[in-house]
Amino acid sequence: MLKAQTHQLWLDYLAAEKDRIRSLTMPALDHFIESLLQHEAEVWHAWALDLARQVSDERAEIPVRFPLFRQVLLPTLADGVRRELPGCARWLAEFESLLVNSDAGVLPDHLQSSVGLLREAIRVDAADSLARRRLVSRWSSYLDYTLHELPDGVLYGQNGATAEQCGELLELLDEFRGHVRSIGETEKFAELISECDFHFRSYREYLLQERPGGSYEEFLASLDSEG
Repeated sequence: MLKAQTHQLWLDYLAAEKDRIRSLTMPALDHFIESLLQHEAEVWHAWALDLARQVSDERAEIPVRFPLFRQVLLPTLADGVRRELPGCARWLAEFESLLVNSDAGVLPDHLQSSVGLLREAIRVDAADSLARRRLVSRWSSYLDYTLHELPDGVLYGQNGATAEQCGELLELLDEFRGHVRSIGETEKFAELISECDFHFRSYREYLLQERPGGSYEEFLASLDSEG
């Protein structure tokens, strides 16, 4: 439990945030952080974990500015991720926009994004349905994005996919399908999965074929005529 003085500094900071006076807000936050870090590590770590849980899982409207993230939340959550404590990877994923501007050496490269952290959360705790649902949400948006240039082709990042990248997309789709099945939403995403499966395979086949000047749209038309 935080000391009364530190708790009051937190309340003072929140009050300054509510008034939106930056000249008062940041000094108030600095004073709170300085006081917080004078506690035993286990005390301020417990406070940080509870704050991260509230923001991530309860959608508490608590401001998390970069100094608070960098000095308090990140070291606590990164330690929890390394120790494979359930919840920590999911909570850290919530702060991706702050994480990308932090010390890249705190965690390995594959845990520097929300997707990587949500995958890690599921690996550590297969029953973490909240992490699984958030991963499904992110991937459904990305999979939908890969198709938005049709009938010209399939996207991978900002560019057209290569045949090899189509294979990677199919692997991602297979993993996505498994997560969707786990949360019982196969029907909800059935159309997206079917469309992705068709175009990832068809576009790969199109790229691997001899096609002098033919477009993917023309390739699809030829498939229709053969069918």
